[in-house]
Amino acid sequence: MGHPDGAHTHGSGGSGLGAALLVILGAALFINAAPVVLGAAAELLHVFLILAGVVVDTGAAGVVGLLTLRWRRTRLTAARAGHALQGAVHPLPAVARAAQPLPEPRPVIERPAVHLHFHGVSAEDVAAIIRQQQPAAQPAIEED
Repeated sequence: MGHPDGAHTHGSGGSGLGAALLVILGAALFINAAPVVLGAAAELLHVFLILAGVVVDTGAAGVVGLLTLRWRRTRLTAARAGHALQGAVHPLPAVARAAQPLPEPRPVIERPAVHLHFHGVSAEDVAAIIRQQQPAAQPAIEED
């Protein structure tokens, strides 16, 4: 067994058949599970890359927004300073210039002076009535 002074000994070690079977069993499990494990790792990497892209895009949009805000404030301050240099006491007034009034719209098609309804009248009679209603126009030029 053991020695009382704390030293110990091991057995002869046997044939090592159990360790070999354990290695073979582990290798078989690894070979069968490898596609599943690699597929899960690939999906995890895909999700991580999408998340990183979203974070980077959001940060870039924030930086652009901050730069735009600073640029607008700088222009507004410069405009107020330029206005103050011209002798104005107050900052730029927020008054809008009145627009010119629009002209009266002209009707696209003018209404006829007479509104006629022809019920049960032939086309020749309608043409004769319309000719009578029209003011005296210049006679039509007939070609020979």
